[in-house]
Amino acid sequence: MNMYSDNDSQNVDGKLERTLFELDDIIYALDESSIVAKTDAKGVITYVNDKFCAISKYTKEELIGKTHRIINSGYHPGEFFQEMWQTIAQGNIWQGEVKNKTKNGEYYWVDTTIIPSLRNGKPFQYIAIRSDITERKQVEGELKQTLKELSDIQYALDESTIVAKTDGRGVITYVNDRFCEISKYSREELIGQTHRVINSGYHPKSFFREMWQTIAQGNIWRGDVKNKAKDGNYYWVTTTIVPFVTEGEPIQYIAIRTDITDQKRNEELHRDREELLSTTLNCIGDGIITTDQWGKVTFLNPVAKAITGWSFEDAEGLDISDLFMLINEYTRERVENPIYNALRQGKSVGIDINTLLINKNGVEIPIDDSAAPITDSNDKVIGVVLVFRDMIERKRYEEQLKYNALHDMLTGLPNRRLFRERLSNAIIHAQHNQESIAVLFLDLDRFKFVNDTLGHDVGDTLLINTADRLLRIVGTRGMVSRIGGDEFTIILVKITKEEVAEIAQRIVSVFSHSIVNKVEEITLTLSIGISMYPLDGEDLGMLIKNADTAMYFSKEKGRNLYQFFTSDMNEILNHKRILENALSYAIERNELELYFQPKYNLTTGRITGVEALSRWNHSERGIISPVEFIPIAEETGLIVSIGEWVLHEACKQLKQWERQFELLLPLSINLSKRQFYDKNLISTITRILEETGVNPHDLELEVTESIMERADDGLVILSQLKQLGFIISMDDFGTGYSSLSYLKKLPIDTMKIDRSFINETDTNHIDYKILTTIIRLAQSMEMNIIAEGIESEIQQAALLELGCTEGQGFLFSKPLNIEDFNKFYNEVNIGRS
Repeated sequence: MNMYSDNDSQNVDGKLERTLFELDDIIYALDESSIVAKTDAKGVITYVNDKFCAISKYTKEELIGKTHRIINSGYHPGEFFQEMWQTIAQGNIWQGEVKNKTKNGEYYWVDTTIIPSLRNGKPFQYIAIRSDITERKQVEGELKQTLKELSDIQYALDESTIVAKTDGRGVITYVNDRFCEISKYSREELIGQTHRVINSGYHPKSFFREMWQTIAQGNIWRGDVKNKAKDGNYYWVTTTIVPFVTEGEPIQYIAIRTDITDQKRNEELHRDREELLSTTLNCIGDGIITTDQWGKVTFLNPVAKAITGWSFEDAEGLDISDLFMLINEYTRERVENPIYNALRQGKSVGIDINTLLINKNGVEIPIDDSAAPITDSNDKVIGVVLVFRDMIERKRYEEQLKYNALHDMLTGLPNRRLFRERLSNAIIHAQHNQESIAVLFLDLDRFKFVNDTLGHDVGDTLLINTADRLLRIVGTRGMVSRIGGDEFTIILVKITKEEVAEIAQRIVSVFSHSIVNKVEEITLTLSIGISMYPLDGEDLGMLIKNADTAMYFSKEKGRNLYQFFTSDMNEILNHKRILENALSYAIERNELELYFQPKYNLTTGRITGVEALSRWNHSERGIISPVEFIPIAEETGLIVSIGEWVLHEACKQLKQWERQFELLLPLSINLSKRQFYDKNLISTITRILEETGVNPHDLELEVTESIMERADDGLVILSQLKQLGFIISMDDFGTGYSSLSYLKKLPIDTMKIDRSFINETDTNHIDYKILTTIIRLAQSMEMNIIAEGIESEIQQAALLELGCTEGQGFLFSKPLNIEDFNKFYNEVNIGRS
């Protein structure tokens, strides 16, 4: 049964139709007036109106299906959008201001309202209605900038001037710090008072009456006012009072003042001109002499008396040339007195800067002066005033500047500029007289390490000490310079090569002895390179270059020695550069390969392990010794990538032997100093272990004593490697720098004795005694001992007698490539001991 009549149905339909029309009108109005977008519950855009496209510069096709991230400006933090989504996801309306970015990179601001549409209590879409507020934001920014500028102006006024504010009745409402500073009153003592609190009583009442009449009419008043501070002292201020008027009546006054006390004091001091002139002339720091129109002396002030040596009584009436004789400092010729010049020209004149005054006592004094005519009211010249000053101090200052420009400030030695200047002059002199010159380049060994570990103060002390030692050795034979950092040079003239060698050896010998610092002894050696003129070069550039090259070879050969330049050095360096360039491509060209040398139990003869050694099979030169290419790799940093390659290939080979021989030979791998201190060492090793599946317990990492230079850092890295499970070996022990106090702290498992100590089996030889000490040291520290470089059975027997039971060397096997090593191992057919 139908509950509604036909009339009721028609009414309902009519209302529904009107409602839909009204909704259409509302939607149309929103589309025309606002920026509208709809998204689904996930925030994906399902609708945008034309104004959205117009402001964002995107088309509807580019927007629909995207999220609002497409217009994200990056201005708002993530928390901003998290709060927005939390609000609308709960069915609540969110409102806020958002900075967006258009397609072409421009930014715009919108005032945004996001309304969630709910179905069963959950949002199924969001309608975002926005209005463009970019202009408003720009206005707000400009207003903010204006307010900042006003604040800056107020700050500047507060910092530079004396500021006070009063109300319309003159009661103080504000004073800044400078007001308090000059008046000696605190703010609390001033605010609420009138300016009578600082009235000095100097000005008549009419003065203030006129001031009040001016500002009460809304006009600015300016004037100088004498005030009285709390402590009774007086001060002057030049004052500007600005009235602020509302409805024709001043409501407050701002007074801006500047302290002119000094200016007023000077004005008072200058009132009595004659007295002031006399006082000034007698007290001024320059010498002043006046003459009449004929050049006769009429006045000398005290400074003029002191410089010239003449009293006024003796000088008065004399011709100026009698007491003021001038000569040129360099030509020694007489210089015309500027007083005559001023009288003749009728204008101010000066003198050349290189002028000397010969005073009454015959002392020559560098001076600077000027003379100006004195005229009467009719501009007639009636005399001359000569103003001059003693330039001795200025000359000394100029000489000091010149000295500073040519000398090292730390050591006082000539610097690079003076060194080059003196060497150029020495070459010219030697060419003319057919003499020899030696140029020595000296570089302190390991100075950076000392500087970094002991501090720059110690480093500076060592540089000064070095300069002093070199000066004592060279003496008058030549010039010592410091040309930068830890680099010194020496120029020796009129000298033979033999004499140069003698001096160079003395330097090396002196610097072989330690320097006692406040904390510890420091041994700081020098590497020296020497070039000779004309043998090694006839110009400055070539001599410097060749001496520098020779110094490089000194360092290459072990440091703490000297090297004369030889013509083949450049060839060697060029060859090294070629090798360096080729070495950088050796890995990618598969030119590196591993060789393996077995370690033996000296008692049983069984193989106890293997050491992996890198070899470079150059495409043109064949096998290049590691002695030749490893130092280059160390110097250039290529050793890090080479070391990583060695570690990776060695681990792969270890796994191959495990499969091939059904056993695992302990494998030793060398870590260079540079590789050891590489920041990525641990992560690189860990990655290689994961890639190859090798157990770190089957690897022995060999390091040298050079890591002890940074003992604390080295201890940390070794401890990390030990925690990973590696066996740690100290390679070439006895050849480097080792501190026993640090050595006992290091997690070392094995000590490898350098081959240099096992060559001598004579029990009375020093090397044999050192070998004995090293073995006993390792035994006392419960370390394994391996001797390397065993080449004879006599050496083997001597080592066994001393308690060393493990070693390697050509007696057993030279380093073998992988094919030869596998063949060798099968032939020997010996397992692990």
